[in-house]
Amino acid sequence: MFFKDIYGNTAVKHHLVRMVEDNRLSHAILFSGQEGDAKLQLAIAFAAYLNCENPHDGDACGKCPSCIQMEKLSHPELHFIFPIAGSVKKSSEPSSSDYIEEWRDFITKTDGLGTLSDWYDSIGVTTGQGIINANDCNNIIRTLSYTSYQSKYKVVIMWMIERLFHAAAPKLLKILEEPPEDTLFILISEDRSAILDTILSRTQTLSIPAFTANDVSSYLQARFNIPAEEAAKFAEFSDGNAAMAVNMVLSPESNSNFFDEFIQWMRICLQADMLKILPFVDDFSKNNREKVLMFLRSSLSLLRQALYLNTTGKMSIPIPESQMATFTKFAQFVSPSNITIFNTAINQTIYRIERNGLIPLLMTNLTINLCRAFKKK
Repeated sequence: MFFKDIYGNTAVKHHLVRMVEDNRLSHAILFSGQEGDAKLQLAIAFAAYLNCENPHDGDACGKCPSCIQMEKLSHPELHFIFPIAGSVKKSSEPSSSDYIEEWRDFITKTDGLGTLSDWYDSIGVTTGQGIINANDCNNIIRTLSYTSYQSKYKVVIMWMIERLFHAAAPKLLKILEEPPEDTLFILISEDRSAILDTILSRTQTLSIPAFTANDVSSYLQARFNIPAEEAAKFAEFSDGNAAMAVNMVLSPESNSNFFDEFIQWMRICLQADMLKILPFVDDFSKNNREKVLMFLRSSLSLLRQALYLNTTGKMSIPIPESQMATFTKFAQFVSPSNITIFNTAINQTIYRIERNGLIPLLMTNLTINLCRAFKKK
């Protein structure tokens, strides 16, 4: 993966190249952004650029031995650390190296756009959360102590650094304080506020913007060869989240199931029926944390689109024709007087779930708040 393969993000690409040209490269950079943006893509492309033997025009050449290895994600000086969990198939105390083949396959299949939930699904984590553990930190300290004879830089990409286990933090801090020469740490995060201050203070933060709707639409057309009008609808609904847009294209049946669950939730909120709220929340809370977060973010998009439909009479989301009548009826209950309440309540719930809040309690509270908000129509 090289800069030329990444849609948009022109300013970020230029900034990274200038850091190298001006000799301002920090030993640790934090790529901070939202789900479904180009953080991981940019990290891999930057690693390729740093170690390319013939970089030109602000990108790696793509042809030298280093670039060929980078494209296969098998370069000996490119190291990945990511959240994992023990399993029957792997060790009860695994490290990222135990999952490296699955990780390479995951990046290849998702073009580096996969979500944490997608990753968990690919390695069979159905409940709970993966972590970046102390084994990984010990391994990377040992690996970086070896002399490099092949490349200019050793690059360590730590994906979802906010998942760092507290017992592993001191080990990471130690190497960030005294990094080996010509070593670059690229930390990737979707929740900067969940990262330890002591780690943040040792990194240079680079904010990665969300893709534009045009970026997502162009990517979908190129990858899936779908009509521009259809791609534009997926792009509009995804709100810059390319991973969400891709999942909608690949799994139309999942879109239908998700929409049905969203409508079921909204009906319960409209009815304000406590006898239905608790069973719904109990069943919904069986999903893992990442799927709950994805559902809530997608629900926000649907509520915004409902307001748009209610106020303009127009539709710009890829809802199946068979479900359009249901959504149109629902949209009449979303108005300028309650959309702000929906937005605030759901975003607050997302924030608390990201910080390990109890999903059943938070979803019950959210549902009751939405019941009240609908009365403000």
